[in-house]
Amino acid sequence: MTEKSAWIECILYSLMDLFNSGYTEKYRSQDWYFSFLGEKYTKSLRPKSEAFCITLLYNDCEMKKKLLFICTNNVYRSPTAEELFKDSEQYEAKSAGTYPTAAKRVTQELVDWADIIFVMSENEEGHLTFLKNNFTIEGKVVYDLDIPDIYERNNPELIKLLKTKLKPILKN
Repeated sequence: MTEKSAWIECILYSLMDLFNSGYTEKYRSQDWYFSFLGEKYTKSLRPKSEAFCITLLYNDCEMKKKLLFICTNNVYRSPTAEELFKDSEQYEAKSAGTYPTAAKRVTQELVDWADIIFVMSENEEGHLTFLKNNFTIEGKVVYDLDIPDIYERNNPELIKLLKTKLKPILKN
């Protein structure tokens, strides 16, 4: 069994346990149809309301940690950081900027998507303050990398600095 299929099976059993345990009367005795790798799993849990359908598609399961890198214009630092993870099997990365003229502007949708957010510089550019003032980031893991805006995109020094700062955070 692959790690992904084991993870999905664990979710399926957890969902079945949750609703079989009487967690909420509304969802007890409901018909649940689990579609997994093309096979149908049906648990007899007949509800008082409409039937629910949970479909977990093997190829769509998110196993990678989602990293969001934020700088000012999304031209040099954050796209460079994003590119470091383009072939990663453990991480999926995106980048955005705080300025209205940024190549890709940070949105609440991007913030919600991310498991971990990295801002390039709170001290010099107030990236974390911008996030706090404009988005809901409560419960999000946010790190300030403290990287000044002095590097061109894919600059070897920038890449080395990013790797050095990210290594203790992303231990794998």
